[in-house]
Order: sequence, then structure tokens, then C-alpha cells
Amino acid sequence: MLAKRLYTVVLLTVLVGMGNGLLAQDTTNFFPHHVGDMWEYYVLYDGGGLDTLQVLVTVDSVGQDGFHYFEHERRLIDRDPIPLFTWWENFRQDSLNQIYTGLAHFYDRLHYRLNAPVGKLWIVKDLGAGYEIARVEDSYPDTIFGIPTTIKEIGYYATQDTSDTTIWLWQYTELLAGGFGTVFRGQGELELFYELFFKGAVIDGVVYGDTTLVGIENPPKIVIPEQFQLYQNYPNPFNPTTTIPFILNRSGIVTLTIYDLTGKEVIRLIDDQFFAAGEYAVQWNGENEQGSETASGVYFYQIIVGQQRLTRSMLLTR
Repeated sequence: MLAKRLYTVVLLTVLVGMGNGLLAQDTTNFFPHHVGDMWEYYVLYDGGGLDTLQVLVTVDSVGQDGFHYFEHERRLIDRDPIPLFTWWENFRQDSLNQIYTGLAHFYDRLHYRLNAPVGKLWIVKDLGAGYEIARVEDSYPDTIFGIPTTIKEIGYYATQDTSDTTIWLWQYTELLAGGFGTVFRGQGELELFYELFFKGAVIDGVVYGDTTLVGIENPPKIVIPEQFQLYQNYPNPFNPTTTIPFILNRSGIVTLTIYDLTGKEVIRLIDDQFFAAGEYAVQWNGENEQGSETASGVYFYQIIVGQQRLTRSMLLTR
């Protein structure tokens, strides 16, 4: 997600390309599902390794109970099946746009509440000794393959008591995009052993982004930066605008803050916002949070991504 303030955040390296179709701007359809629809994702494994995952809708029907039932088949392009990876999954969607998931038509997980507002929490599954819970963390406009859409960010947690938020363990985050469905899955304190990055899709016969048909050898690979980096701003010294480049070697929630020489916070250029792995640059125009010009002097800029943080200094001259 790009910064919500009037500061320019430039994505220097993009993980996906432009689409070649037009998608209706339906920002409520966070889970399209029609037989023949297909999504492709880059799979980045913990500890290294990259692959392409295809997800294909093979069943789409309405039951006697009026609920919508459908099934996804999942397959990796470049490697054999690995343990713990689900290769097919069943779904049930009720009249409230709640999506239940499970295996063998046993729908025991309330995975999505598509109409849930920001802040809404629900129990995904009673684990007996605890709960898996979900919460809508954010909702914001974005653009995918050049098409305006809305992103819904859902966090999944493990807890022993749903009334005590202090003991939550963050499992992972999923991003749903209106008209596209899942565009990211990963992160967390109890991380998955992989992360998914949206590569492309075929929805209602229209191709978006970069998709690889089965049988094509050597599908294109994304370049994942090797290190988390915060670079020196340029120009430096500056007056009044400077650019701060940084590299994320994995996706995460990013905060980028400017401090004065006394350690007092001046402004947050990026405030707890999601970024995929890649190279970025953010500009600062020398103003504080209230929009007033700051004085000449030394300032510090610090980036935090998860448990990682880096800090550098810069000089403003007026």
C-alpha cells in the first residue's frame, strides 16, 4: 500500500506486469469463483526457493440449501508436491458472503467475511485448546495491473482467549482485491512456510498480468532482493526536498519516521503500511506532521519492518 499522505512513494521494482484486459471495477467482489478461472502466484519459500503456484476453479454449483459450493485445485509448476501444502480445497459461501473452507466437504473454518468492516473480528475455528481468529485490519484503494480496485487486509491470529488481545500470535496476513481475489498471503509471528505473491489470473476468460500455461518451460522468475537495506538520502544536504530509497527482501508492514536531533518524532512518511518485497523510494519535503517547515539541522530517518530496523542521518539546510 502506498503512503496515505501527500508524499510520493515510488515503486522502483514491480513484481507483476500490466494486464491485457479490462476488469469491471467491482470492489465488492473479493472472491471471484467460476469454473475455469485460474490464478497464478509466485511462491517464495522460507529459507529460499521460488516456484509458481496455479489455482484452478474446478467446481462451481449451488446446493439445495441455497449455499454456493466450489472447489479449487492447486498445483506447483516447478517442483513436486511438498508436505503440508494443500492441493485442493472446498469452499461454501452463504447468503451473508461468509466463506467457509475445509477438506472432504467438511466446512469447519470461517475463513472470510467478505462484507466485514475494518476492525471486525471473528472466530475462524475453535481449536479446543484455543482459537484461530481473524480481523479486518485495513481497507484501502489500490491499482492492480493498471486497474483501480480496493484491497481488504485480513490478519489471522492464534489465541487462547478471544477476549484477551495481548496474547495473540500473528499467524499470517491475507490481502483480497476487489475483482481479483487473493493477491498476497504471508508474514506473521507464526509464519507459513511460504509466501504468495499475485502474478496473474484468467477470470471470466480475461487474462490479467503474467500467466504461464502448463507445459511452458522456464517460466519467468521474479527477483527478490537479498538484503533489507536503507540507503542514504539524496541529495544530502538538501533543501527542501530529498529522496529516501530502501529495499525490502520480503513483504512486510513498513513504518518510516523522521526524527530531529533530540529524538522527537517530526513526521511519519509511511505509517504501518503493507509493502511487497522490492525497491522503493519515498520523498520528504522538509515539513512536519502539521505541514510547517522544519528548521535547518541534522535529522534521522528510521525504517521498521517487523523486528528489523535501520536508521540513517541527513542534513537539511535552508
